[in-house]
Amino acid sequence: MVGKKIDLLFAAAALGLGALLQATLASRMPVFGARVDIVLLMVVIWAITRELREAVVWGLLGGALLDLFSAAPFGTSVLALGVVAVVASWLNQLFRRSQILALLILVPISTVVCNLLRALVMQRLGWPIDYPATVALVVLPSCLVNTLAAPVVYAVLMAVAPRPARPARFA
Repeated sequence: MVGKKIDLLFAAAALGLGALLQATLASRMPVFGARVDIVLLMVVIWAITRELREAVVWGLLGGALLDLFSAAPFGTSVLALGVVAVVASWLNQLFRRSQILALLILVPISTVVCNLLRALVMQRLGWPIDYPATVALVVLPSCLVNTLAAPVVYAVLMAVAPRPARPARFA
């Protein structure tokens, strides 16, 4: 019980810091015309390193925190990152032997899913979306930038993350 509370507090603190950095520093420091999606990377990393249930919590919590900083309708990032957590956890089953390989393959896939899902939600809510321009100017550069940043975010997050609890073994 205590371990789950500590894990949830760690998730809230880590994702809160990630959302704050993404909304402030990352948005002012574009690379190749795109910004690093720190919270998306954190959710994908958690989906690769932990079980589905934890990844979904990270996706929903990270999405809610991002939505607090966003001009988009509240819930857009919650939905997108929740779906990303499920998709990344599901696809991670193919890469069980190498977390780095999984990261380098799943980050671009997750970036595409997240950005296009956000665009679709916003279009359904009446925002005009130009899909060819969105893909060319947002999605593809974001795939490149997020893939380059993923190993750094992975190293930092794994260095500070609490270790997963091991199941009790009976002698």
